[in-house]
Amino acid sequence: MSEDEQPLETNEMTGLWESALSTLEGRIKPHNFEMWLKPIQCKAVDGVRITLSAPSKWIKEWFQDNYQSIVLDAIRAQTNTDYEIVFEVREPEPSAEAGLTGAEAA
Repeated sequence: MSEDEQPLETNEMTGLWESALSTLEGRIKPHNFEMWLKPIQCKAVDGVRITLSAPSKWIKEWFQDNYQSIVLDAIRAQTNTDYEIVFEVREPEPSAEAGLTGAEAA
C-alpha cells in the first residue's frame, strides 16, 4: 500500500475541516455558524471519507440539510477531490421516537 492510501494524520484531517470552516465563516451568519457548524468535530479522514461527530442528531440533520453541500464544495475547491461525509452523533438517543411528539413543534 502506498502512503497516499493511509488515513490522514490528526493535524491534517483537522486542518482540512478547519480550513473548510474558515472559508465558510465569512459566508454564513455568525449565529448560524456558531450554532450549527462550530460544534461539529472532525474525527477522521480516510481516503475520500470524512467522519464528523455532531453533539446531537438535530445538529447532524440540520447540517446535512443546510450546510453539507456547501462544506463539500469548499473542501472540493481546496483539494480538487470529491469527499463524502459520514456522521457520528455523540449524545445517546434514549427514546428518540417518544420525543418526537411535541419537540418538533417548538
